[in-house]
Amino acid sequence: MMERIKWYRIEADKQAMKTLQERSDAKGLLQAGSQLLAVVATGGLCFWAFHHLAWPWIVVAFFLHGTLFAFLSPAAACHELSHGTPFKTKALNEFFYHLFSFLTWNNPVWFRISHTEHHQNTLHDAVDQEVVLPARFGAMEWIKAFTFNVPGAPRGLWVHNILPWYIKHSLGIMTSEWDRRLFDDRPKKKQELVVWARIILFGHLALAALFIALGQWILIPILLLPFYGCWLSLVVGIPQHAGLQDNVPDFRRSCRTVKQDGFTRWCYWNMNYHIEHHMYAAIPFHNLPKLHEMLKHDMPVPCKNLAAAWKEINATLKRQKTDPEFYFDSFTRS
Repeated sequence: MMERIKWYRIEADKQAMKTLQERSDAKGLLQAGSQLLAVVATGGLCFWAFHHLAWPWIVVAFFLHGTLFAFLSPAAACHELSHGTPFKTKALNEFFYHLFSFLTWNNPVWFRISHTEHHQNTLHDAVDQEVVLPARFGAMEWIKAFTFNVPGAPRGLWVHNILPWYIKHSLGIMTSEWDRRLFDDRPKKKQELVVWARIILFGHLALAALFIALGQWILIPILLLPFYGCWLSLVVGIPQHAGLQDNVPDFRRSCRTVKQDGFTRWCYWNMNYHIEHHMYAAIPFHNLPKLHEMLKHDMPVPCKNLAAAWKEINATLKRQKTDPEFYFDSFTRS
């Protein structure tokens, strides 16, 4: 068993931090509810376009739907909900977490445990396999991001296809070293994992059969397999850790904070404040901008926008092809 990492955390006023930790049903409902309504609206647009418009407009509608739908997944909504911080009422948090998990083929038991390990051991070799550096994101990944990204859609660990993963988990078969590390010593959680794998697998199959029986097969790609056009979730999500330093007990060096516009911050549940989120994961998404202001005196300068972040990432990934040990030092950013 690896000794718990002693993470560096910027000291902050205890009373102010206590205030920032306050959860809000109203703010949680506004965020989760507005995202759900947006996806319902784009899904309805896809359905209407399919029955009434020419194919180019159908493609546009589905692309928009896929773009927004991707943020219900661990890319944003399921990620923050897995922490249990958005809502004051636990039942509301769990309702949206499990609903969004079902819709996005994300096993809520698997992801919550995996993501806890990620936070406790961020980017430390062997003990954090949710995010492994150096990152690899080439032309094929971009093609999938703008078209279909089935292998990467269900969860952050992009190594398994959907059906094989769920079929094996529904039978209690762990599919990787990471799965076994997470669940071999957690028999109760493993059983919960199996139950949820079956709920997601057979629930989707039952809905698919229903849609076909109703003569509305188009609902399958709209509601059950919307793994297309996920480009924006990757554009805002990959900068979390790509090109940064691993095996270091300092979130300021292993995570990246990027200034973003209001729309992408809404899509992304403010996870662009990623150093802050890792340093104090108990702070709800809606208070991360305030936490940033409180801690910025001892933080690297944040990337001024997404374009600057990707310029930084691309230069680093290019260098890492010949020097895998190289990483970008966020404190050199001006």
